[in-house]
Amino acid sequence: MKNTISLVFLFFVFSSFASEDYLANAFKHFKTGSYNEAIEQLDKIKSGNRKLMGTKFYLKGMCYNRSQRFDLAMEAFKMAIKNQNDTKDLYYEYGQALFANSELELGRKAFRKSAKLNYKAPMSYYYVAHISQILEEHQVAKNYYLLLLKHQRKMPKSERDLKLAQIAQFQLSESLMNLAEAKNPLTAGDAAEEKIIPLMEKAIKIIPKAPIVADIEKRIKDIRKKYYLDPDLMKNGKVLKRPRWALTFSQEAAYDSNITLSTNEIVSAATQADSFIHYTTLSGSYTGQLASRYILKPNLKIKNTIHGDRNNSAVYKNDAYNISGGIKTSREHTLFGNKASLIFDVDYSYIAQDPDLDKNNKFFSRATTFTFGEKFKFFSAGNTSIKIKYKDYYGYLETLHKRTKTLAMDQLIITKSGKLFIFLFSGDFADNYNNVTQSVDTYLFRCDWLAPNFWPKYTLNIAMAVTITDTKLQKITRGTEKTYNPSIKVTKNVNDHMAFTVGYSFTKNDSLDTSSYAYTKHVTNFELKYDF
Repeated sequence: MKNTISLVFLFFVFSSFASEDYLANAFKHFKTGSYNEAIEQLDKIKSGNRKLMGTKFYLKGMCYNRSQRFDLAMEAFKMAIKNQNDTKDLYYEYGQALFANSELELGRKAFRKSAKLNYKAPMSYYYVAHISQILEEHQVAKNYYLLLLKHQRKMPKSERDLKLAQIAQFQLSESLMNLAEAKNPLTAGDAAEEKIIPLMEKAIKIIPKAPIVADIEKRIKDIRKKYYLDPDLMKNGKVLKRPRWALTFSQEAAYDSNITLSTNEIVSAATQADSFIHYTTLSGSYTGQLASRYILKPNLKIKNTIHGDRNNSAVYKNDAYNISGGIKTSREHTLFGNKASLIFDVDYSYIAQDPDLDKNNKFFSRATTFTFGEKFKFFSAGNTSIKIKYKDYYGYLETLHKRTKTLAMDQLIITKSGKLFIFLFSGDFADNYNNVTQSVDTYLFRCDWLAPNFWPKYTLNIAMAVTITDTKLQKITRGTEKTYNPSIKVTKNVNDHMAFTVGYSFTKNDSLDTSSYAYTKHVTNFELKYDF
């Protein structure tokens, strides 16, 4: 009996010594990253006291975690806890294994325990919050992100994890966004604008060049788009350009081989005199929006025209200055599943000329134009516009007064190569009610072909216009007049603000009254334009 007890005692002593050797060897293999060899040593430990077995299963779980066999790590850590292992990082590592195995509830409990033990508290708080977000328990997520950030603020600046703080700040705002949407979708946009987006912007400032900044900026953009908080984004998806203000100055010099009246009224007669013409134009506008649905664009333009020939009264009487302005408005909506604009514009122009031939410009005409129309995309190639206009024109002589009704349609076609075609038709029906013999109907057909960057920074525009004029009561003497007007111009963008244009156009007007209304002319022009 004594010999049996002695043998048993010796067996346990030697087993204990052997187990410690296996454990020591396992630690050596673990430190060198030989996880399979470490596990083989640990598997040789068949029994022992709780401390030994707890250490065995803890180390085994660590080996499985490092070799990403998280299902086995989870079971090993569970046994380590059962054997009352008190290693400080046990619950943090256990939480990692549970999280990797999608055991989210148990993983969250493990990370809470880790935080309570003050082991990697910020990261433990982060995992509790992150798991809560996945479980859509956003109030819990919010509380733990706040705990994380509070913990970071208490730490010395040199020890703070700014990357973690940035992620936490961003995810906190995401939780707040979800809470706001769940509470009241109708007021979620207000919450986003007043609190949530500022929090995201605060997150960006923590590390402005961090990789996550791109994700934060995209999320801000998505929220603004969803709740129409972007002042440049309309509800139908149309984006307003920045800057909203536009101010342009242009100086143009042209040579006209056959001067015609230079007002905005169509006059077929020509002077048979040539001259250089100088145009100076200053224009400005502002694009505003209301309720992300309405666009309002007030505009003003001042244009001064001076002819080089100061001796021929038929030429210099066309000197003029023109002040025009108005407001262009549109209601942005969708039509045929695409962005569309319902248009209503009001324009006013004042023209001063030299009708008395004394080289002093005075009132010549004024006009108010009302435009109603629709811009939409029916064809995939480009936008279509249909407009109806009404123009009330008053001249310095009562015989010049007229009312003009216009129907205009244009179609934009964008080719796969980036070239543009613009097709335009307009019909003007003028009623000279004080001088009905001057009432005419005109029909304009025009096609433009534009090649942006056909050469680096150069744009080519080739156009052909045909105008048919029904002279009505003058048809016996003038017939139906036809005007042909091909043109070409090349624009070079010097920089983002300045552009230079060279152009040429030819005009030929056919009329039965060849002496008064039939003519040809050539115009060459040079223009320098600057956008402020």
